[in-house]
Amino acid sequence: MGVIAAYLVSAAAPSTVGGSGTTAKYFSSNPAAPAWMSGATGVNSAVDSRQLGSVPSSTSAAGQLVFPGESRLDGAIATIAVAGTVGSDTGDPSGTVNIELVANTGTVASPTYTVIASTGALAPTYAGVEQFFIRATVMGSTASGLLVGSYLAMLANVVVNSTPKALNATLSGRDFSADVPFGLLVRATFGTSDSTNTASLTQFQVIAE
Repeated sequence: MGVIAAYLVSAAAPSTVGGSGTTAKYFSSNPAAPAWMSGATGVNSAVDSRQLGSVPSSTSAAGQLVFPGESRLDGAIATIAVAGTVGSDTGDPSGTVNIELVANTGTVASPTYTVIASTGALAPTYAGVEQFFIRATVMGSTASGLLVGSYLAMLANVVVNSTPKALNATLSGRDFSADVPFGLLVRATFGTSDSTNTASLTQFQVIAE
C-alpha cells in the first residue's frame, strides 16, 4: 500500500532541533499546504488532532503523527521509518544525542509518552555530519489490544542499540478500529548543553506492507 501517514520533511526541508539545553526536543512537520496560514490574522486555528505544523512538547502532542486507525492496519504489518542527520558537533566534541521514537497513548492536550525505539546515546563526530535511521516493524491487533514489533537503528553504517531487537515497550489497550489508535513523535535529547548541538529529521513515515 505504501506510505499512509507522514511528516512533510525531507533533506531539502528538514525539521531541525538543537542548541542549548538537555531536555528532550521534539521534531515537527512542515505544515500542509491548506494550513500554512493557520494562526495568521483572520485565519482560524487548527482544530484537527492530525494537523501538521505545530511543534510538540513534553506537555502537548499537537503536531504528532497519527498512527492510522479505522482498521486500516488492524492485524497487519507496518513499518515506521525515521531518518535524519546529527552533528557536526564542532563546539561540543564529547557530547551525545539520543534519538527516540515515542508513542502517545494519551490525548493531544494531556499526552502519555512511551519510548518504543531509540538509537541510544550517539556520539557524533567532531568534523562531519552523520546520518541515522530507525526502522520499526510493527503489528497492531484490536483483538489483543497490543502493538508489538521490533526495530533496527543505525548511525552512519553502524548498527546501534539493536540487533534488531523487540520494541522498547509493548503498547496495550489499543483499538485499531478507532480514529486515533495512538500518536507518534520523534525527539532528540542531547547529553550536554551546547549551542552547536544539532539534529535534523528528514523522514518520518508509516508505511503499510
